[in-house]
Order: sequence, then C-alpha cells, then structure tokens
Amino acid sequence: MIMCLFKFCDEELVLSSFRRLHIKDRMESVIRIINAIPYFTALINRTRRDPHYEITTCTGMTLYGISVGDDPTAISIQGKHPIAKFGEEWQVYGLSAWKQWQSTVSPRGCEELYCGCVDGRVDTPFRQLDTHTDDPTDKFRHRRFHVPRYLDPWWNEQTKRDCILNLGGEHSDDYLQQVMANWGSPSSSVWDTMAIYGCMSKEVSCPLLEYTNETWMSFSEMSLPEIPKGTSKVAAGMDVGFTEPSEIGVFAKIGDRWRLFVRIHLRNKIIYDQQAEIVDRIMGFYRIEFLGIDITNSPSISTTLKNEEGKYAHKFYGDKIIDIHFNEVISYEVNGDEKKQKAKLFATDSLRAMFRRRMFELPMDEEIISLFNTEKQKIGDTFTSIKTPTYVHLPEMFRCFAIAYFRRYSEDFIEGSNNYHLMLPVVGHTGLFRSSSSPQGTIYDKIPVRRIIR
Repeated sequence: MIMCLFKFCDEELVLSSFRRLHIKDRMESVIRIINAIPYFTALINRTRRDPHYEITTCTGMTLYGISVGDDPTAISIQGKHPIAKFGEEWQVYGLSAWKQWQSTVSPRGCEELYCGCVDGRVDTPFRQLDTHTDDPTDKFRHRRFHVPRYLDPWWNEQTKRDCILNLGGEHSDDYLQQVMANWGSPSSSVWDTMAIYGCMSKEVSCPLLEYTNETWMSFSEMSLPEIPKGTSKVAAGMDVGFTEPSEIGVFAKIGDRWRLFVRIHLRNKIIYDQQAEIVDRIMGFYRIEFLGIDITNSPSISTTLKNEEGKYAHKFYGDKIIDIHFNEVISYEVNGDEKKQKAKLFATDSLRAMFRRRMFELPMDEEIISLFNTEKQKIGDTFTSIKTPTYVHLPEMFRCFAIAYFRRYSEDFIEGSNNYHLMLPVVGHTGLFRSSSSPQGTIYDKIPVRRIIR
C-alpha cells in the first residue's frame, strides 16, 4: 500500500475489512512507517482517522481504510474508484458488501490483493476467490497462495506436536485450516447476517461490562444501565464458563420486540459461587422474570441459586431460573407429528426465525455480527452439526435465552383459531407447535401463524 501511495499521482487506493479493528491495525502501521521516514512525511498533506481512515499525499493520491461491519449496505465504499484495492481478514467479509465492492474500481482497471484465513465455509466471497478454475480469463489464475505455518522460521517439531495434540490430530479440520492453510471438509454459515443486521439500530445502546477474578468485588448495581422506557418484562440468558468467560445478556421486552440492553463478561476463572452472587444481584436489580442458564459443563451456578436451603432460598429462583443442557433433546409437534431436536439445533432454528421476523432490537455493533459469523455448520443426510469456537459465547447466550423463552411460554403456542387446515412453520424450517388440540396464542407473544383456510 505504501509503495502504491507514492508511486502514482491523482488516484485512489482502498483497504477494506469487516471489522474496524483490522483496518486500524493496518492503517496505523502505514502511518507509523510514513512518520518514521522524513521523505515520506514531507509528501503527506493530510491524515484522518474518523469516520474512516484517509491518507492524502501532495501528489493527489489518497489511501482509504474503510470497515463495513457497522454498515450493512456498504455505503462507505461506494463512490470510490481505486486503481488498487486490498482486502484484510477476507474470510468474514459479508456477501452484500462484496457485491458493492465489485463497483469499487477505476474505469481504467484495478489491481487486487486479498488476505485471510481459511475456515472451511463454502458460502463466502473468500471461498469464491479461492476456487481454482482452468478459465484463462480467471484473473487470479496461478496467483492463489496457501501459506502454511511450517514456513514460519520458528516452526519446529515441538510446535508441530503441540498443534497436532491441541487441534485434534494431523487430519482434523482445525489442523488443516490453522496449520496447513487448507480448507478442510466443507461447511457453511449458520446465520443470515442480513437478518441480524435488520434487528440492529444506532438508537439502541448496549454497554459491555467486564469483570475478572481480581475485579469482580467491584461489581455494583450502580454500573448497570437503567431498564429502557416502555419495558413490559425483563429476561436474560447466560452461557457459563470458568476457564473461558461467562457471558450474560439482559433483554427488555418493548412492544413485540426483545431489546438487548446490557452484556456482562465474567473472565479469568471467577469461581462459580462468586458468579452466582453477581447473577443474583443482576436478577434482583432488574427483577428478571426468567433466566436461561447453561448447565452443559457445570450446573454449579444454577444449583447454588436454586438451593432451597442455601442463602438464596428466599429468592425462589427455582421458578425463575431455567436450566439449559445443549445435548438434551427437545420434543414438539408439527401438524400432529412429533419432532425431536437437540437443544442447540432447536434454539438455532428459533433464533433464525426471531431474527428474520425482527423480534430483537440490537445495537449497531460489528462485534455481534463477527461473533455470530464464527459459527459453522455441516449438514449431512441424517445430521446437522454446529461448531462454535471455544472463545465465542454470544450465540450460546442467545440460545439459552431462546430455549428459556420457549419453556416459559410453551402454553401460549398457536394463535387462537380452529380453522387451521394447514399450519406452516413458525420457527426455522421445521415449525414449532404444541400438541394441544385447542390452539391458544403463539409462543412469541401473538405473532400470527401463516395459514391456508379452505
């Protein structure tokens, strides 16, 4: 980028990425190198960092650094006509932004460079770029490079053994992707990012509060935001961790939508009794109606809070805390036929439908999209598996909330009407209907079911 910046005159260059963090890393490196060389510094007219990065030289060259994570329609990259464009962390770049990126070129032609990490997904622009063809018009023919970690000068046999042990073997997808820079077995994205974007608004505020095993004692209700105006009920979800962080999300029901208005991270091995104390104070402050809590790895927090002989016995948490085990099977009926799904798949289908119907209000936060995008799924003839990275907890927190919501309101499942000759799915591709022959309301608070009446 630096070479192009000082090689040409009166042209544009564009660096783009999904997250602003990646733009900041690269552009700050460019600025630091320019400032270290007096000759380069003398040629700079202007350096700007907001609303996006922009470096302009006295020869008329401009280098833009633009992220699209908080810009679902990618308006910020429109109107640029670069002679060279660069893509960073391209494996998470969205399809809608990719389509806009195609018109971000100079009429005289444009050189392109894309960098990223292989992740197995077959439905991303990065995978399309790395699809080899024999077409002589393929502009990246013979110009695709997979750079494995063993080319690192510090790579040795001990590092290799550690990677094989920690990544599940030499033939595992994680090893193939992280060490060998190969795609591994095919997978696809779990979430429709545009549906999640549809729930986002710049008017929604959702602070992230973080506490560690050294700072948890400083937790105070004074640091929690107030309940949004117009709230009719408050609920929460919690993905529990110890070595990995715990994530708590608190939702306010405003009209027909659930607004995420605060997130809490508990990091660095905060013991379960201390986490239970924080959860108790959050539930008391917001008067939370129900909390879905993950007990897949340990039920300690839930057990402590619901212990009828413990210090929280007078809080009657047995009626408010709903245990979620992601390996359990949930049964429900679709058009009179019993269906069964693992809890994780059930919650995923439910959340997909809720995002599609815009039943959430979320902050315009590129991190939320990025965390959902880290999940991958593999679909076979008889199975569907979803892989969530160990460092990602936001989607699991949403799943805990969704299952708790389902369990709390399972008696209000189908809108009142006896004229259902064909009931179409409400949730995901399967549909969720209770078995009672007298339908009364929807699980999602009177969201009408689509129906055909003869």
